[in-house]
Amino acid sequence: MNSPTNLPAGEAGLPAFPSYPQFISVPVPDCVWLNTLADRRLIPTKVQPIRAWQGLVQPFASDEAARLILRLLASDKAVDIAAGRILVSPEAGSIMPHAAEPRLTDCKRAFDVLVLEFEPPAHPWVFSLSPAISRTEFYNHPHLRTDRILRLPSRTVHGFCIYSAAQFRLDQALSVVPQVLNQAAIFLAKHIVWQKTQRLFNMATGEMLHDGIGSVDRPFPSNSIWQIHPIEQWKGFWPGTESENGVNHLKLDPEGECWCGKGLKYKDCCRSEEEKLWRG
Repeated sequence: MNSPTNLPAGEAGLPAFPSYPQFISVPVPDCVWLNTLADRRLIPTKVQPIRAWQGLVQPFASDEAARLILRLLASDKAVDIAAGRILVSPEAGSIMPHAAEPRLTDCKRAFDVLVLEFEPPAHPWVFSLSPAISRTEFYNHPHLRTDRILRLPSRTVHGFCIYSAAQFRLDQALSVVPQVLNQAAIFLAKHIVWQKTQRLFNMATGEMLHDGIGSVDRPFPSNSIWQIHPIEQWKGFWPGTESENGVNHLKLDPEGECWCGKGLKYKDCCRSEEEKLWRG
């Protein structure tokens, strides 16, 4: 596999994860930024990962698998994953079909994924290099970490907002990267479902203006009419229960791990700034 476009050139390493043999070490990019909240403002800071890994993740083996897996994800059922491929369990056949299933076509897609490791206890960051996933391509994406930024010469991509670190604890006794890649495979499966179920709505009346079929399987330009006139917005289905976000972060245990993934206690990390933001 070639190095990702516009990442520094260098000799690729050997596979290091038996459960993800397609991932190899690549040169650590020198273009990684973190937006930190301070006094209600986002402060960009350049950060330095310690290792980088790149490989392909294809969450769905087929359209039929995508439809069955949607049933599992929408019902918050646990799924098994093999090298980034989500496996269809027998349980899926006993779950009622989901209304979005007919829209799941051409779902056998692979993503060129980059994982960046940091000094523990910080969690790794995950990006999709191709197809690129960022606010540029998907202005209304509900689960991107726009505070995690990879600034390549030709484009900028944002990190995956996968499981909240306050709710999903990494097992430090095991290799961390495969655990995060399992999360990334689920994220990408949900991303495909979300993209395939986009519909255009008038947010004032709730009227559906376009069913999206044949029109949403591509990025939307930043000057699209629904951004110029925000009363019209595209909305898609993101399967499964979502983690606490926004003001609800203040419900988290101050002694528990912060949601952001730095590996610190919430009281020693984001809590004070979020109290300023949400409680004024």
